[in-house]
Amino acid sequence: MLWEITDTDIDKMTANFMSNWIPSSSEKLWSEVDMDSWSSGTLKFTKNGGKDKMEMESEMLRAVAKSKNSCSHYMTAAAIVVRGLPIKIIV
Repeated sequence: MLWEITDTDIDKMTANFMSNWIPSSSEKLWSEVDMDSWSSGTLKFTKNGGKDKMEMESEMLRAVAKSKNSCSHYMTAAAIVVRGLPIKIIV
């Protein structure tokens, strides 16, 4: 991070990033998580969960860029920086 950010906002971004980048065989999708209850420490799923399968992103940098949309504050999303070698998951 380029500066201090709130932990709840970055937790949402990190969970979104990991679910987009790392393949999972889970029956539930990240898009079905009730974000209000998750922010308060309870994992609940929405009744009318999305039936669309989440499209996996194999390139880490693109997955991070897409996950920035889950931040509720622009300044949190702007603080996120990725340094190092580009990484790609091949499935």
